[in-house]
This record gives sequence, structure tokens and C-alpha cells, in this order.
Amino acid sequence: MSTNKLIYGLFGLAYGLFGWCAFVFMAVSGCRKNTFDTKDLLVYAPPGTSAYNVIAGGNIALIRSTILAGTGTAFPVLLTRPFNQDVEVTAKIDTGLVRVYDSLYNVTSPSLPAGAFQLANNGRATVKAGQSQSGDSLRVQLTDASNIMTGTNIYIIPVVLASASNGVPVSGTRQVMYVKVNIASIATGLVSLDGTGSVSILLNNVGGVNTGTDMIYLRTVLNQSITKAVTANAAVNTALVDTYNSKNGTHYQAFPDGSYQLVKAGATIPANAVVSADSIQIQLPDLSKFITGTDYLLPVTLKDGGSPDSPPVDGSKNVVYVVLSIFVNNVDPANPVASGTVISRTAWSVAASSDDNGAAGQALDGDNSTSWFSGFGLPQWLRLDMGASYTVKGFSIVPNYMYGSNYCGILNMDVLSSNDGTVWKLEGKYVGTATAGSSSAGNPDIKHVKFVTPVTARYFKFNVTQSTDGWYAGMAELNGIE
Repeated sequence: MSTNKLIYGLFGLAYGLFGWCAFVFMAVSGCRKNTFDTKDLLVYAPPGTSAYNVIAGGNIALIRSTILAGTGTAFPVLLTRPFNQDVEVTAKIDTGLVRVYDSLYNVTSPSLPAGAFQLANNGRATVKAGQSQSGDSLRVQLTDASNIMTGTNIYIIPVVLASASNGVPVSGTRQVMYVKVNIASIATGLVSLDGTGSVSILLNNVGGVNTGTDMIYLRTVLNQSITKAVTANAAVNTALVDTYNSKNGTHYQAFPDGSYQLVKAGATIPANAVVSADSIQIQLPDLSKFITGTDYLLPVTLKDGGSPDSPPVDGSKNVVYVVLSIFVNNVDPANPVASGTVISRTAWSVAASSDDNGAAGQALDGDNSTSWFSGFGLPQWLRLDMGASYTVKGFSIVPNYMYGSNYCGILNMDVLSSNDGTVWKLEGKYVGTATAGSSSAGNPDIKHVKFVTPVTARYFKFNVTQSTDGWYAGMAELNGIE
């Protein structure tokens, strides 16, 4: 081989190698640019539905640990621009951020039970090359309901975008999505007929005899309806009286033995309803067992049947407290005429809470056609100063006739006494009837307040809480009997 051919051969080989290396270098350089050029590229969470970083999750219903409905909540992840490589994003649940959410939105959320919520697919979602949104989503799932609180609660699940592949950074301001999941852990509760956790009973004691209601009715409820009927049973638990007193600083006594009887312990909530169609019933067969001057407490609790397919008892609605007090009513409920002598009104004076077209003094002017006529709105009161102390058996009241017989008729009135006009004692409650329509100022339908035990006092107050028209109080004449 000649020298020239050898030189040209080597030159060609070198040129070929140079060209191949240049191609490889350009290819590698281009690949590097596409792979690592992450300028202006961020992974971030999408806008929330109720706030920029809060998404309203779905509703989940369960009985004990069995999920009845609801599958969880999902959201995609986003890139600030398309990228020519797949970007796999990994997320995690950070339970410590629940209190951060509470601080941000001024709420108190229930704590997340350990392991209750998980992210599907190990918390991974992928944004495909050339796309700016993941084709799959980060899905929050309830996987263990054993420690979920009974009742209806909103759980906050903080999902944090932890990392992304190919060196793509995660946004520092759109890294966390708070997922709100409404979970109805179906539970039964016990309530009064007005839907509260207490029942107040006021017995009237007249002449040493207790009168009043002798039945207590309670209902069972569900926090969410289900497709089958639910029967729940109640029991009396007097051991809770001391606990209640200690917690609330009260001094209630337990209902005496023989004073109550649970005559119907169960109530059934129909399918697709939330309130029982019938009621739990407690009878008070002997009111004489309750002593005046003592307040009583009867705790009634709901029992948990324990069946896996029946709702448990809601811990916040598992007891109703029945409070019983006795009011010694010194006003005879029959409203008879008090026998005795009419007291002279020479030194009497009156004042009223308000007056409209009838001044208070017109209740003492001896004219049935004029009247004390209060201003608008009840209660309204008339205060009497007799000028000296008397032992009073009762009062007679001529009703207001200024605008006919249907105005200001007294239906309910508290009668109070005082020795100094400052400290008042409630003597009793007067329950009256409407003024007779056939009566008039010339032929009045006189009403009577009779004390069971005569009252010695100088001052009396008549506080009208209900009248026939519902808005005004009035008296044409007021007289006392000793």
C-alpha cells in the first residue's frame, strides 16, 4: 500500500469518527436539555372548590365499621406547562396539618384516627409527557372505619405533594390540598319531644297536694336515615345523678323509689326516617313521693344493642335528663271568691310597667268604664302599695272594658308580695278565663284571686304574662279582701 493511500485512509477514518462523535454529542446534548430543563416548571395542586386549597369531598355513610355508601374523593395534579417526559408525583397524608387547617379557618376538626384514611395507588399520580394535568388522580379513601366517631362529622385530610420525578420541583405555595370528607357514622340518639337532651317538669303544690304531668315521653333519632327500621331501648340510670351534680355544681336528688315506672322502654324509627314513630314512656304514678323544696333528676339512657348491623348509640345523644321541681302555688287554681272584708283603698297607690290610653291610677278610680291599659307587648305589671301591711285573703279584679270585653282579659298572671317593695316573693300563678262576651262595665265579669294561705304584706305585684288579645294587659278595678 502506498504512503498516500494510507494517509487518505487514516484521514477518512478520523473524519468519520469525528462526525459520529459530533452526532452523539448533539443527541446527548438535546436529550439533556429536554430532560433537565425545568425552568418555570412546577408541580402543584389544583384550585380547591370551597377555598384555594380546600376541596369538598364526598359523603360517606357507615354503620359501625361497615361502609354503606361513598367511595372517597380524588383530585388531579398539575404542571405549570407541558413537559416532554412523564412526571410521577408522590403524595402523602400529613395528619399534623389538621390543626394548621383549624387555625387558618377558625374551626375545630376531629382528630384523624391512625390508618383510617389512605391514598390509593400509594399516593402516586402521573402527568404524561406533553400534558399539564395527570391522567389519574390522588384519591383519598376511608380504609378503616373502626375508630371513626359516631354521629356526623367533617374530617380534614391534608394531602401533601411530597416529590416529583425527573427533577421537577413541587410548588411551595400549592403543595397542600385539604380534603373535607363528610362522614355520617349512623348512630341512634335519645331526645325529648322538642329534640333536646332535657325535660323540665314543674309540679304545682296547692294545699300540700302535688299536681301536674304524670307522663314523660321521649323519642329515638338517627343522624341519617337508612333503608331499614331501627328499634332502640332506654333505661333509667340513677348512678348518673352524682356525676351530673359534680360536673354542673347542682344538688339534685334522684327520683324516689316508686315515683317512676318505665312503661314502654323501646321506640322504633321507620325505614327512611330519622325520628321514631312512637315514643319511650315513663309514668309518674305517685306524685306525693316528691317533697317540696327538693329538686329531682332522672337520667334516662339509650342502650346499645351491640349488633354489627345495627347503629351504635351516639355518645353526644345517649342520655336525656328529666328535671322535676315543685312550685308551691299559694293561689287557689279554682279561683273562688275570697270571703272577708273589703280593704279600704284610701291609702292605696299603684304604678305600672307601662300604659297606653289608660293610666295605672284608673284601676283605683271606682269607675268600671276606665282602666289601666298597658303598652304593647307582654309581660306587663301593675304594682300595688297599700300604704300599710295587711293580711290579705285575695283580690277581686274587674277586667278592662275600655274597648269591649275582648281586650286585655287576663289568662296567666304571676302574683307576688313584698314587705318593702324591693324584695319580692312569688305567691302563685293565676290562671284565668276570657272575659264573658255578654258582660259590660255595668255588669262586669269579676275575676278572683284567692290565696290558699292568707298573705301578710304591704306591696303586691300583678305580672300579666298572657292575655286574651296576646299583646296588652289591663284592669278596670282592683280590690283586696282581708
